[in-house]
Amino acid sequence: MKRFKIQRKILNIMLSLILCFSMLSISSINVSAADHTHDNVTFTAWSTKNALPSESGKYYLTTDVTLSESWWPKDGTVLCLNGHTIKYSGSSYQAVITITENVTLTIYDCDGSGTITGGTGYLSIVTADTTYGGGIYIYKGTLNMYGGTITDNSATNSGGGIANHYGTVNLNSVTIINNTTAGSGGGISSNIGGSISINECIIKNNSAQSYGGGIYNVNEMTISNSTIESNTSSNNGGGISSGGNCTVSNSTIKSNTSSNNGGGIYNSGTLTVPDSTIKSNISSNSGGGIYNEKGTLTISNSTIDLNASSNNGGGIYNSNVGTVTVSDSTIKSNTSISSGGGIYNTYGGALNVSDTSIESNSSDINGGGIYLGGGMTISGSIKI
Repeated sequence: MKRFKIQRKILNIMLSLILCFSMLSISSINVSAADHTHDNVTFTAWSTKNALPSESGKYYLTTDVTLSESWWPKDGTVLCLNGHTIKYSGSSYQAVITITENVTLTIYDCDGSGTITGGTGYLSIVTADTTYGGGIYIYKGTLNMYGGTITDNSATNSGGGIANHYGTVNLNSVTIINNTTAGSGGGISSNIGGSISINECIIKNNSAQSYGGGIYNVNEMTISNSTIESNTSSNNGGGISSGGNCTVSNSTIKSNTSSNNGGGIYNSGTLTVPDSTIKSNISSNSGGGIYNEKGTLTISNSTIDLNASSNNGGGIYNSNVGTVTVSDSTIKSNTSISSGGGIYNTYGGALNVSDTSIESNSSDINGGGIYLGGGMTISGSIKI
């Protein structure tokens, strides 16, 4: 009996030790799971549901956040959405996030489903009921955003999703969708100084009552490896309206519509389009694919196809004083109800084409492939 009691006591001790080690192991796992890092930097958990950090630091969300007023982050703040939503639900005009002078905000979304939504735009102190940047408004600050979605925001003046005034914006793998403005730039507006870089992004289903259903730009902009799709404008530039310096490379501009000119792109500045596809865009006036309004347009190694206009220039329309240069590209299967199914070049416009195929385009009146009101320079091999 005594031996049995000793054995039982030993067994109890062993079970206790096993339980202790188990608890230690579980505790270690929980600590590891709570660690949240980007670039080998550990972030601090943020669990407040109705506010965002008021001090600079590196944070990650553990819950959705609903704001009654715009968040004005401090310089150097880094925030990971972590798959959560930041929503503005206040009663006054405010952007979800406002980035001011000399402030840099960096946003990550490691989960891929984080959203910024519900904003109605930064309210102008000069003009009543005039708002900019429903989702994010930048004034002389810097936004770096990696992942996440900006959706269902609005502005009365410009930039339903994002408005940039004199700032710097870098977007990587960001989706901007279903934003609206009564002015220009349904998805993004950069209309007062500054620069924007867009890489591996999706700009989709945004709308503007004026210019640039997807994007409105009068400054410096680069778009690479991105898709601009199914945006609409009630004036010019269903996908993009640019009056500044803009480069669109390795990207697809498709299924955008405008109620006036430039179903895919409306350009009145300097536009360079290498290695891209302009496809299935529609304009209710001229320039189904691209409308070049007295600007400089350079296209290389690109495809412009299946675009349509209700007037002239199913693929490309070049206005007087405008310059269009096309090389090593394909312009095919575009249609216009009037003239210039593939390209319409007005009197006074300069058109330079080299090593390009212009085929299977059609128009109801003149120039199924090309309509020339102005001059044209040809070099290399041209197939019409």
